[in-house]
Amino acid sequence: MEFPNLGEQCSVSSCKQLDFLPFKCDACRNVFCKQHFLYAAHSCKEAALKDNLVPVCPLCNEPVPCRKGETADVAVSQHIDEDCKDERATGKRNTVYSNKCSLRHCKNKELIPLVCKFCERNFCLKHRHPTDHKCDKEQVGQPTAQSLPSKNAAAAALERISKLNAVSNSNQSHKPSHTENQAFTVQGNLSEEEALQKALEMSLADAGRTNISIPLQNTSILQEEEDRLLAAAISESEREYNKNKNKCYLS
Repeated sequence: MEFPNLGEQCSVSSCKQLDFLPFKCDACRNVFCKQHFLYAAHSCKEAALKDNLVPVCPLCNEPVPCRKGETADVAVSQHIDEDCKDERATGKRNTVYSNKCSLRHCKNKELIPLVCKFCERNFCLKHRHPTDHKCDKEQVGQPTAQSLPSKNAAAAALERISKLNAVSNSNQSHKPSHTENQAFTVQGNLSEEEALQKALEMSLADAGRTNISIPLQNTSILQEEEDRLLAAAISESEREYNKNKNKCYLS
C-alpha cells in the first residue's frame, strides 16, 4: 500500500472497517465508520450528556429549562412549585402554605398554623417559641412558680369538698331516719357548744384516745391543742365516711 497510515478502523469490535473518512463521536471521542457513527448505532455510553431535549410543563405547556446534569423530573417539579402560572399550580401554592410568620422581615410560610399561646400570633417553625420571636406577653400570661402550688391545692380542696357534700347529701336522702337518730343521740337536750364538745370526745374515744377531755370553761387551753383535736376529729370523720361510703341503704 502506498499510504499505509491513511484512514482509521471503526471502533466497533464487530466491524473494524478501514475508513478513509472516519467519523469521530463528539460524546465518547471514538472513531467510527459511516454505519456506526450515530449514538444508537454504536450504543454510545455518553449520549445522555448530549441529550438537549427541553421538557415541557404538563400544566401550562411551557418549556422548562434544565441545568447541566439535572434531570427533567426535578426541573419540572420545581417549575410547578414556583413558576408555573396555571390555576391548578397557583391554587395549590396559595392554599397549602398560607400560614405566614408574624415576625418582622420573615417571609416563611408553613403548612399548619403555629400560634403562640401568649400573644396568639402565628409563626413559622424557626420562630415558634416565645424566646425566638421575643414574645412581650410571655411574662404577663405565664403563671409564677409560687402561685401554681397554691392554686392546685385550692382547686383540689374545692373539688374534694364538693364531692364530700354531694355524697353526704345522697346518703342523707337515702337514710334520713338514721341521720336524725344519730344527731339526736349526740345532741339530746344539750346546747350547741356542749353537743360539739361531746362529739369531739366521742370521735377521740373511737380512735383510741378516750382519756382526753376538753372542759368548756377552761380558757387557758393552747391553740395548738385545739387544732390537734379538731384535726383528729376531722380525720375520724373521714375514716367513718370512707368506711361507710360503699354501703347501700334502702329507704
